[in-house]
Amino acid sequence: HGDLVLAEPAARRIAEAAASGAEVDVRRTPPDLGAILSDLRTYSLFGGGKVVLATGTAVLADRRDAAELIDEAEEALPIDGDELPARAPAAGSRLLQALRLFDLDPEAGDPERLVASLPRWVLEGGAKLRQRKPRGRAKADVEALQKGLARLLEVARAAGLSGFAQGDLAELAAVLQQGLPPGHCLVLAERNVAADHPLVKALAERGAVKEFEGKIDPS
Repeated sequence: HGDLVLAEPAARRIAEAAASGAEVDVRRTPPDLGAILSDLRTYSLFGGGKVVLATGTAVLADRRDAAELIDEAEEALPIDGDELPARAPAAGSRLLQALRLFDLDPEAGDPERLVASLPRWVLEGGAKLRQRKPRGRAKADVEALQKGLARLLEVARAAGLSGFAQGDLAELAAVLQQGLPPGHCLVLAERNVAADHPLVKALAERGAVKEFEGKIDPS
């Protein structure tokens, strides 16, 4: 984990080494992990292994990452019509994740009220946005963002989008405990992970967590 400019190429090298010449299935910002984990936990009908590299899932994120999740959700705005645009599932998933980080149930309650319940600093912008706008979003921009996110949540609900939830973490924990079929492997490339998360601690104890800052270690 670390800056994805560094972490993703490094994760790809790890995935390619695990694949032993087979093709690596790259999934960038997938809307959930359930289907990926389900596929990995089954044996390949054609033999050989399955190696998936999932980047930017934020499945192990914490509240400090919420502003970046909202910034990524904003990329799908505005939402026109009643259907989820092709670019919106990942954005909707980010919004659902941000809400859950603050114990807000994205599937219940008025969308505008839910979005308004997010802390102000989350809506004012993350680190990358503040490189361009040191003070973050202005009041009017925050209000416009809230309306856009509420609309995104409405459409995401109608489309049955669930995003990352406790079920994904439970499945990930089961994979860690029970393992995957021989030759099957999941590699995550993340911007941030919660260091105190039980799954992160368990992975670190097994030497399965590596942080990339600055130059990539070629070893």
